[in-house]
Amino acid sequence: AGRLFAARERRPPPGCDRKALTSWNALMIAGMAHAARVLDRDDWARSARRASDRLLAHCWDGQRLLALAPGGASEGTAPLPGYLDDYAFLLKALLALAAWSGRAEDLRLAEALAQGLLDRFEDRARGGFYFTAHDHERLIHRPRQGFDQATPAGNAIAAQALGRLGHLTGQARYLEAAARAVRAFAGDFRVQPAAFGAILVALGELLQPPLVLVLRGTPGAFADWHRALAGAYRPQVILFTCGDAPQGLPQTLAHPLPAAGCSAYLCREQACLAPVHEPGALAALLDAGAALEALEAGDGAA
Repeated sequence: AGRLFAARERRPPPGCDRKALTSWNALMIAGMAHAARVLDRDDWARSARRASDRLLAHCWDGQRLLALAPGGASEGTAPLPGYLDDYAFLLKALLALAAWSGRAEDLRLAEALAQGLLDRFEDRARGGFYFTAHDHERLIHRPRQGFDQATPAGNAIAAQALGRLGHLTGQARYLEAAARAVRAFAGDFRVQPAAFGAILVALGELLQPPLVLVLRGTPGAFADWHRALAGAYRPQVILFTCGDAPQGLPQTLAHPLPAAGCSAYLCREQACLAPVHEPGALAALLDAGAALEALEAGDGAA
């Protein structure tokens, strides 16, 4: 092996792609943030945060997103405006970071990205989203697809993320945009559902609204709660962790901040149960299905 390697070193090396694509990095950030919480890996979470901060610092000016981070192979090239996948995948990543980080800023950035997504990409006549922005150069064909390929469809992730943002914030316009995107491809996924897995996830959350679990407390108090919740697969629960003061948060998330420790608020469509103060009690409530039954029966505290 050593002789083969030495012989290979005498030849020109293969090219190395050093581009930092916003969309692909966003998929990585979302996956690492989720895995960090489930597997209790703070190092993964810190890595996801560093990547997110770099993308936002170099690719987001508060209104528009770039598809390519400066540096590496993109150094010296003209800025490349973001595509649908860049906005949708980064929106999902910010929601995943908000579930772990306790930074209300992630939610505010998510809302700004969602507004850009709606303003620049939505097909206002038929629903769903174009791959290119409305002010992009004119193309012979402007793609608008919903089926998954090597990566999930931008329309599917946009519908997932907008739906979850709508449930978190109580903003019906996000839920309505998600529903329009799903309906736009209904005829296609009825015929070939295996090609539309990601958009079917969005459909499921629109048909059966998920539970919104808000953790409020000091940032250092969240680890035990995350560990307790990581013991089971709960796709019907949207987690939002917030250690900030409630200023700037939507009413759906601005629950009282406890004097010490952490409190959990479990809600569905703006009806909430009484707060839970022990991680084990919350896990038991979710595993038994009692929380969903109480909320469906209208036994919420608010």
